[in-house]
Amino acid sequence: MLAGGRFEEWHTVAKQRADTILQQAADQAARDNRSIQVVCETGDTVETIIGYALEHEFDHIVIGNHGREGV
Repeated sequence: MLAGGRFEEWHTVAKQRADTILQQAADQAARDNRSIQVVCETGDTVETIIGYALEHEFDHIVIGNHGREGV
């Protein structure tokens, strides 16, 4: 339970927002004559990222930060 609501409701809204943002990114890429694949996964952060990378045979993972400092 989250204060003022249920987790499932929060998760649904957050997933819809993420899907919207990712679609906007794909649309912008298309306008720039680029093609990107967008994916939204949920779960334990480390397990989900590593599992997805292994499943799709990625050899690099890039994770952005808030631009505070360093790599």
